[in-house]
Amino acid sequence: MPLGMASKRAVLHGRVPEWCEPPLCERILVTYICLALTLAFLFAACGRSPFDVFRSADGGWDKIADDGTYSPLDSATIAACPRWQLASQVAYAAGPSSTSVAMGDFDGDGLLDLVVANLGNSTASVLLNLGAGTFAPPVAYATGASPNSLGVSDFNGDGRNDFALANYGGGSQNVGVFFNQGNGMFASQVTYTKDGYDPLGLAVADFNADGHPDLAMTTVDPSAMGVFFNHGGGAFQIHVMYPTDDGPVSMVAGDFNHDGAPDLATANWASSSLSVFLNNGDGTFAAQVTYATGAPTVAYPVGGDHPMSVAAGDLNGDGRPDLVVANQRSSTVSVFLNTGNGTFMPQVMYDAGDAPYAVAVGDFDGDGHPDLAVANRGDNTVSLLLNLGDGSFAPQQTLATGSNPQSLAVGDLDRDGHPDLAVGNSGDGTVGVFLSQCQ
Repeated sequence: MPLGMASKRAVLHGRVPEWCEPPLCERILVTYICLALTLAFLFAACGRSPFDVFRSADGGWDKIADDGTYSPLDSATIAACPRWQLASQVAYAAGPSSTSVAMGDFDGDGLLDLVVANLGNSTASVLLNLGAGTFAPPVAYATGASPNSLGVSDFNGDGRNDFALANYGGGSQNVGVFFNQGNGMFASQVTYTKDGYDPLGLAVADFNADGHPDLAMTTVDPSAMGVFFNHGGGAFQIHVMYPTDDGPVSMVAGDFNHDGAPDLATANWASSSLSVFLNNGDGTFAAQVTYATGAPTVAYPVGGDHPMSVAAGDLNGDGRPDLVVANQRSSTVSVFLNTGNGTFMPQVMYDAGDAPYAVAVGDFDGDGHPDLAVANRGDNTVSLLLNLGDGSFAPQQTLATGSNPQSLAVGDLDRDGHPDLAVGNSGDGTVGVFLSQCQ
């Protein structure tokens, strides 16, 4: 038997090996005993056992501390997880007809909170994160009629996240901005209008490079897009509207031609097209370049595929944002890969669920490649299309949602370093939270 093994067994049985001088062994044993007692005391003070560091009863890694903090060991183990997946939905009450959801740290605690636009009663609900991706009951704020798209940023430069939404209902037809009061509470909305235009989609970026986040909007009557420029302190003014194809319902910002200025893309429902507007560098835009989306179906051989949502992300790892569109009628998503100069290759279509209303981008399996999430209003599911590494996607996997999901937001809600998913379920007035977990 090797000497090391024999010595270990001798010590464990209370005998000192012949090769060991008694004073030396006594010092070694005392040192180990002191170390063990110290560790036991520390874990007892924290209310935990040394063997309770990692628990996986729910199939994922839990946090060491109940308040949501991590130890270096826990963080390292989480980072070493070979593959991640989304857990089942946990639903939180939001408000009737929860049409849009967004994320932001509203109370300054380092945790992402949720804001939901409720079409049914013209409110916006704020749900503060309690830690570990759980949420307090909603606090509602009055909006204009029929609130829809949401945008989050620090609009007045006070270091706190505010939010804005598009009110497109009769009698409102404005963009409402809610300024953060510093404790996760918000002042009444301040509204901005462009006469003759009904805002529907929103996007946030600094389009004129003045250091202030601006608000871009789409309008469906008439079909156009424009930018409310932030003049500092959260005061906005719109100057120019740009015509789009018919029925722009969704928009996204991204630097599509890699010139340092954010550009815009809109998904046009009525014309079944995607419009791309390149920024001239000063917040003005070149005329749209359009791309056909979707395809005719047996049920709808004419009249278009009706894209409902557009999102951006570097899907093939070339450093340039690509575009993806959710096509309502054909139950597909269209991927448009960026050629490098702000133009896009023809679409590649992938099957999603029934009547997809929203699409979002995030690395949900932790392999370093952005995947797609699609909210399917027709069959109450979210489709996950995992990236194969080159901007192409595996067949969908589905997760059950609440009733009529039609909006998505992606962010790390539980601070484990991996993106989670929030879904606005318009049919049952909830927001569904899907937390990432180790597979």
